[in-house]
Amino acid sequence: MKKIQDYRFAVQILFLILTSTSFIINFKITLIIILILTLLSGVFYCGWICPFGFVQDVFSHIGTAFGIKKRKMSRSVHKILKYSRYILLGFVILSGFDLIFSILTFDPRINFTSIISGTLISTTGSVVIILFVLVSIFFERPFCNYFCVQGAKYGILSILRPITIKRNEKICIGCKNVILSVL
Repeated sequence: MKKIQDYRFAVQILFLILTSTSFIINFKITLIIILILTLLSGVFYCGWICPFGFVQDVFSHIGTAFGIKKRKMSRSVHKILKYSRYILLGFVILSGFDLIFSILTFDPRINFTSIISGTLISTTGSVVIILFVLVSIFFERPFCNYFCVQGAKYGILSILRPITIKRNEKICIGCKNVILSVL
């Protein structure tokens, strides 16, 4: 498991650098690569590429280094919140464009992407980024798990993926060993 985490961390750093430089060079090529990876492997973007997910992971590790124990959302709250990003996606799709852009000004992932592209963001955007980064010290990827509209889109797209991870629920003991399966 440690080896996979090391690979994931290396890939996250690589894609953070690629994403940052793509704003200068050619952002379309980066988007095409990300779309292909997502279509082939599902929510690969969320776990391995997303710059804001990477920042949440870094702060999660910082919390662990300081001995802060990760908390789990209660089952009842998790049952409600796990669908919230899909509800937000539906709301964004069904609402008018002006409202969409107002909502997105509070999206920490978009604001973080603006920062790495060299664009200034609002004070509110900065506060929201800081809030989610600080909460990620105590909870694993809180924004990604419950509020990321982009992750909801990739989740829906992942239904079509030819490569997936299969877990046999009957014999799974939570060892986190991965077996890839091609459909």
